[in-house]
Amino acid sequence: MHNWFVIHLGDALLAGPDFDDLQLELTEIYEQAGKPADMAAFYRHETSASLFCSVSVYLSPAFSAHAEALYATPCPKPESFGLTFFAGSTDLEIN
Repeated sequence: MHNWFVIHLGDALLAGPDFDDLQLELTEIYEQAGKPADMAAFYRHETSASLFCSVSVYLSPAFSAHAEALYATPCPKPESFGLTFFAGSTDLEIN
């Protein structure tokens, strides 16, 4: 299975510490895995019917062995619109 994964960090104004900690953790996982070209994470600020903007972090399928420990849930491959690189390989492109 080649699912992507998502981690919802909640309100963008409150996600700062979790955002920073997650970026460090994903970078460590990436480095310990030998820096594979297909292991990357991206984030996007998303809005819905609520009044606040939330942060979602998308993990490529190469993070699957760590998804459960990261409290990530399977999701479809995200659309590239509005995604920003977060951690891992800068070689992975989302089209």
